[in-house]
Amino acid sequence: MRLGELRHLLVHEVAVEQRELDGGVTTQWDPQGVAWGRVEPLTGRKLELAQRQEPRVTHRVTLRYHPTLQPQDRLVFGEGRALHVHAVFSTDEGKDETVVLCEEVPA
Repeated sequence: MRLGELRHLLVHEVAVEQRELDGGVTTQWDPQGVAWGRVEPLTGRKLELAQRQEPRVTHRVTLRYHPTLQPQDRLVFGEGRALHVHAVFSTDEGKDETVVLCEEVPA
């Protein structure tokens, strides 16, 4: 991984459910930290291969090893663009980088 490719500042957020007085549940997103990464929209063959693992994937994010990132979290970058995390992979045993398959969702 070349560090110059990590040009997107990503905010890692975790969903927190809160009960309301009327019995309903609201979901809020709690920021957990920031990381630099490469956000790559998937097209063509890469999109087809990624959608074999997760049908709704639209983007692949590469960042330095991130041990706390989990499916169901989200990454926010740019002007409020949000990516819902579907799958998280460590590319090697040395834990140098993490690859994340995401779906872009309304923020």
